[in-house]
Amino acid sequence: MIEFRSAFDRIFGGARRISDDGLQQARLINTSISTFAPYNAAIYDDLTARTCIDVIARHAAKARPRHVRKKNQRITPADTQLDALLENRPNYYMSTYDFLYKVISQLFSCNNALVYVQKDNQGNVQALYPLDYQSLQLKEDGANNLYCQFSFGGMAAKRITVPYEDLIHIRRHYNQNDLWGSGTHEILQPTLSLLDTCRQGIENAIKTSTKLIGYLGFTQNLRPEDLLEKVKKFAKMFRSTSAETGGIAGIDNTAAFHQLQMDSKTAENDQTGSLRTDVYRYFGVNAKILDGSYSEDEWQAFYEGVLEPLFIQLSQEFTAKLFTVREQVFGNAIVFDSNRLQYSSLKNKVEMAEKLIPVGVLTINQALEILNLPQIDDEVGEKRFMTLNNVSTDIQDEYQGGKRRVIELTKKTKKGGDKNEDEKGNN
Repeated sequence: MIEFRSAFDRIFGGARRISDDGLQQARLINTSISTFAPYNAAIYDDLTARTCIDVIARHAAKARPRHVRKKNQRITPADTQLDALLENRPNYYMSTYDFLYKVISQLFSCNNALVYVQKDNQGNVQALYPLDYQSLQLKEDGANNLYCQFSFGGMAAKRITVPYEDLIHIRRHYNQNDLWGSGTHEILQPTLSLLDTCRQGIENAIKTSTKLIGYLGFTQNLRPEDLLEKVKKFAKMFRSTSAETGGIAGIDNTAAFHQLQMDSKTAENDQTGSLRTDVYRYFGVNAKILDGSYSEDEWQAFYEGVLEPLFIQLSQEFTAKLFTVREQVFGNAIVFDSNRLQYSSLKNKVEMAEKLIPVGVLTINQALEILNLPQIDDEVGEKRFMTLNNVSTDIQDEYQGGKRRVIELTKKTKKGGDKNEDEKGNN
């Protein structure tokens, strides 16, 4: 029989449960508010904002998180369980792509993202879970250790307190608050509200243009109740015959219909475009990045302006929370790799391969990967080749001197051969 476990028990079942006894509200430096509510539906539920968040998360989620060891300025892969977890499935519910997409989406939606690091009794990382929570409170004990008390919504509301050191905390616009990235609502909501007003104006203009608006003028005096009855009769007749007669209705000579022209005002394309551009700037994207029509230079600008700083931030925070100080001293780190070359033109890829292969920088398989071609399975694919026109500076003099000695020896051999031939001729 299959055993089903709730998501809460799966994530926090083995957590270091902290009792609230002895904990008090954390006292920050610049604010006394220690409660944080992350979700802001007004931001993520807006079409323009979600489009920007989605394009950043989609591209960032293609990064490859790796456990490496750095020693003597060299980086070598660390073939560990943690490396396999990062590259394949960080937790029971998510692939690596889904995991990174969720973390980045949360970050750009509310400028904060929290990932719970699930560990076993020996301190080995078992899983990484991005947290969706209703609110949290910062707590501290007598030794000034920081804790987060999470409140989760849903039908069965639950609460749990975990050490802050067990949380990977990614922040954006980290300025005003001691611990949290500044919220998105105050700065972005006015622009999104104006965009929504423009959309509603266009919608109302379309609806108004399909309606017949006007008044009936009668040639005889009528009592108010009779007047109202005739108007209702005309409206009922128009609605019932419009489907059959293409929207044409008739009235007798006791009344005349006078149509009112409604001039609905909507925002110009330049005005709505300017509002969208403000939102694009806030997230660091542009229209070409959003619709995928970017050039190589435009992609490079997007990578350096948005993705690269994000990968640096992720690398530093993951390293700090997944390894002890001693492990970091021995070079353990988490890096996020992204193949920027896949967005280069074929011409640039070929030129790069032509320049880097002869100097031994690339293996055959690395060159094939740049060109989006299948790699070679045998050991030839991992070999490096170098032209003899290049030589290490350490043996440059020896190499050139050896070459001169070979030339001199060849000349001597040639002269000796000529002399022997002369002597044979004289004999």
